Amino acid sequence: MACCGQKRAALKYHRTPGYESDGHHNATNTQTQYEIKELRFKYVGDSNMIVTGAISSKKYSFRFKEDICIVDARDAPAFMAETLLQKL
Repeated sequence: MACCGQKRAALKYHRTPGYESDGHHNATNTQTQYEIKELRFKYVGDSNMIVTGAISSKKYSFRFKEDICIVDARDAPAFMAETLLQKL
């Protein structure tokens, strides 16, 4: 059976991706895995429409027919399901 000191030593050498050995998050390590991209959507409805992003919670305002908004890629699946929006 290992004592507490040996368990601590084993944990010291276990590294989680994206975190430095001192426990601080290192954004540069994870940024390459999860690059944030933007997509463009065109509104084809007749009046205005405001859509809140499902992931980012950002509000996207389509003010008139054929208005185009740049949308966070994480919100894109919900926008693609909307019949009044077309992905460009």
